[in-house]
Amino acid sequence: MDGRLWSQMYTMDQKPTWEQTTDFVSHANWGALTGWIQDRYGVAPSIEFSKELPGWNIKYKKTGKSLCTIYPEPGTFTVLVVVPPKQDPLPEPLLARLSEKTQEIYRRTTPMAIGRWLMIPVDSNERVEDVQKLIALRVPPKGAK
Repeated sequence: MDGRLWSQMYTMDQKPTWEQTTDFVSHANWGALTGWIQDRYGVAPSIEFSKELPGWNIKYKKTGKSLCTIYPEPGTFTVLVVVPPKQDPLPEPLLARLSEKTQEIYRRTTPMAIGRWLMIPVDSNERVEDVQKLIALRVPPKGAK
């Protein structure tokens, strides 16, 4: 990694490959989360450019529904999961199964008419599990009851 920001390394005209994205993130939990999404939902990642948060991000969608958006960062990544209005507030048993850090992010995030947008920095296996639970709430994975 050369120290430049993601948006400087890969401008709007320079779409990164999956391998370049993986190398940039270079985080053990990257493969755990992206592999889980691809396996459980049978979807491929879509590398898309965002003008709101300038730079390339990774979107996962299933049957027209967004599962999550992943924002690469040097050595880490952040995941956006939207809790839809019909599922917000989260049921207390689910909220209690999330880590304290994710519960705090949930409580600090203002609900909007289009849902509660949770930006979750993935810095541990616990955060991967939180993201998985929130994605599964939004769209149950294959084989889920």
